[in-house]
Amino acid sequence: MSNSPFRKQVLAKDSPEARDPRWQRWEMRDFAAPRRPLRARNEANAAEDANAAAQAQAAATQAELERLRHDAQQQGLQIGLQQGEKQGYDAGFQQGLAEGRTQ
Repeated sequence: MSNSPFRKQVLAKDSPEARDPRWQRWEMRDFAAPRRPLRARNEANAAEDANAAAQAQAAATQAELERLRHDAQQQGLQIGLQQGEKQGYDAGFQQGLAEGRTQ
């Protein structure tokens, strides 16, 4: 037989160390160890994802509010301009009437 790493691994499993209960407990501990941190990591990742989604939603809401505020400001300026024109026309009309009366 060749001295392949696979053969050495198989022989190592048949060694007295592998049959020792303390070694078996250690192997079981190695298999069981990643479960808790992985679950905690998944929960942390889920919390981070939820936080990122909430921040994205807040940013979208803030952008929407800014757009609405800008639209309202533009509409307010437009209404103010229209009212100013109307007042200007009214003032001009009144001035025209006053000048017409004096002539």
